Amino acid sequence: MLTRQLPFKADDIMGWIYCHLSKIPTAVKKKNAEVPNFLNAIVLKLIEKIAENRYQSSYGIIKELNTLFFSE
Repeated sequence: MLTRQLPFKADDIMGWIYCHLSKIPTAVKKKNAEVPNFLNAIVLKLIEKIAENRYQSSYGIIKELNTLFFSE
């Protein structure tokens, strides 16, 4: 939604599966320069290929947002 385009391009179902399993999506910021850096970082962490590098729960996102907006 932030880039108004899909993260990958493929011609068939096997191409889509290959892309989602092996390709790293382009950063949102590269496709839409208006996206703030913090939002770009959050999106990249949400779509991270390695599960351990993703947020482990919604509390992780909330904690990060609170740190960004409410820390002094």
